[in-house]
Amino acid sequence: MHRHNGSYIMFGDMNAIRNEQERVGSIFNNIEADHFNSFINATGLVDLPIEGRCFTYINKAGTKLSKLDRFLISEDVLDLLLDIRITALDRIWSDHNLILLHVDKIDFGPSPFKLYNSWLLRDGFDDLIKSEWDLLDSNKTEFPIKCHEKFCILKAKIWHWNNNNKTMGRNRKAVVLEEITSIEKKLD
Repeated sequence: MHRHNGSYIMFGDMNAIRNEQERVGSIFNNIEADHFNSFINATGLVDLPIEGRCFTYINKAGTKLSKLDRFLISEDVLDLLLDIRITALDRIWSDHNLILLHVDKIDFGPSPFKLYNSWLLRDGFDDLIKSEWDLLDSNKTEFPIKCHEKFCILKAKIWHWNNNNKTMGRNRKAVVLEEITSIEKKLD
């Protein structure tokens, strides 16, 4: 980093802690922490606090907790991205929490329509397409609906169908994730 000018964002499992408060249930190594802090200071990086959790690692028995995962960011990046934040996400399949670097969302307009292959396997999707297309075909007005107009109407119907399915799936997922989060917070 000293030989190359630039902005830096380093992230991941650093496998080191900065102070005794970042570890519970295992031995704190003061020399290791001093080396890690010296590296951060010498490179001019900033260790932003992580929202949502004190620790990012927990062993299988739940007896050892550490803050091993982090983003180290150069100060010029902080100057460019004033609202940069780091959030620990829920630990689901790993002994580490995922950590997310994010800034205020910028609105780029409506997202493009995408048809996912997985929808073709969901119950009700085929029926929706067939019934809506038949309904559009049966329209016997003076000016028949053009094909691209049918697709626009069908797109809106698919969008509505997908939102309903997502809501049901999210509700089921939310209940399970709430239980997991509650258990993890008790451990934390």
